[in-house]
Amino acid sequence: MSERSLTILFVVPRATALPPEERRAQILDAADPLLRQYGRNVSTRQIAQAAEVAEGTIFRVFDSKADLINHTVVRSLSAERTVEQLQHIDTDLELEDKLVQITMVLQQRLRETFELLHALGPPADATEEDRKQFGQYMTEQNQLVTAAVARLIDSDQDKLLLTSDQTVQLLATVTLTVSHPMIARTQGVSHLSDDPEALVDLILHGALVDSARTTQRFDHRAADPSPLDLSACPATP
Repeated sequence: MSERSLTILFVVPRATALPPEERRAQILDAADPLLRQYGRNVSTRQIAQAAEVAEGTIFRVFDSKADLINHTVVRSLSAERTVEQLQHIDTDLELEDKLVQITMVLQQRLRETFELLHALGPPADATEEDRKQFGQYMTEQNQLVTAAVARLIDSDQDKLLLTSDQTVQLLATVTLTVSHPMIARTQGVSHLSDDPEALVDLILHGALVDSARTTQRFDHRAADPSPLDLSACPATP
């Protein structure tokens, strides 16, 4: 067998070319965890290696590294996956059990959102219009999540003093406030448990010792609020 034949035998075949949208999704899938780990310091070489593509492929799909980051953020913060998770919740569950599962989904979305935004920080060249558009995008995505949650509890409207939409807003506000450590400390509620069952118990039964509770499972006065640690905040000029 000739040397040329041996060379041909051991040539690694090229990966099958993917359609443009699949290639784009492959790159975005690879970029998301790297952005959470390295922030804006991640290199396109790292992303290309994780996506198993040539680095030049990234720039055939995206205009620049900044463009890739922007598309990754928009995709990661989209309501699509959260709405899909909510759609898998059994609508026949008891209201309290249903709200616990909803709270778990909302907490996951909140934590993943804060993790990504904290890792990236604001872009240095962001304009007021950029911030306005981002705020509008997040409002639209949160409205999609709110609508999905409201649909889940519509059948329980007769058990609620509030409308479905009002109940969802209350649930989302309490979940955000208690689940985010900095907000919880700022608002003086860091002593409250962010356990989904405890949050739902507090929302449905309030601060009263309520005989309607099946069990008094949570001590919402278990600890005093922790003082706000200002060392964790960036210095202001």
